[in-house]
Amino acid sequence: MTVRAIESALVISGSPRCGRSQAAAKAKCAELAARGILAHTFFLSERQVIACRGCNHCTRSGACVLLDQNDDWAGLEDLLGASDALFLYAPVYFAGPPAQLKALFDRFQVFWARRYCLADPKEISKVTQKKPAELHILHGNDQHDQHGFDPLIGICRSALNIAGFKIEAVIDENMGKSIPPISAPDTPAQERS
Repeated sequence: MTVRAIESALVISGSPRCGRSQAAAKAKCAELAARGILAHTFFLSERQVIACRGCNHCTRSGACVLLDQNDDWAGLEDLLGASDALFLYAPVYFAGPPAQLKALFDRFQVFWARRYCLADPKEISKVTQKKPAELHILHGNDQHDQHGFDPLIGICRSALNIAGFKIEAVIDENMGKSIPPISAPDTPAQERS
């Protein structure tokens, strides 16, 4: 990811624990700060996000009915909109994301509803004006899941795409190497086919 053009970034730790994912996310914040980039954080170990109920309220109003609840979604939605880039640190739980991270992604349904049900011009513009994202994967040391983490990559790609971000790099933090980039649809026609 080209960090020179970035003024602010959102760094998310998708782990429910204060462990390696959060430590790696904090290191990224320090790196960004050293480059003069404002880093906003959202660490799931310190936040509460209520799971989507599937009520479809957002398809009629463009807002999540759970905003009245005591969770941190509204603050995250603001940070997603204000950030020029996103860095996601995700642990692998049975080849996918932990339940807390999946619950966060399910709340992205509101972006889908605004785009496809309500034809919100701001959401539609995100289709062609994606902001860059990096996915940093953390899995068990030598005891990693033999099934890999392809489902995690797909789930993250799909969720971040609807939120207006495109994963440009996937980094296996345990191995210290990049994984070949994943293509994702960039245009409405590609998204709908």
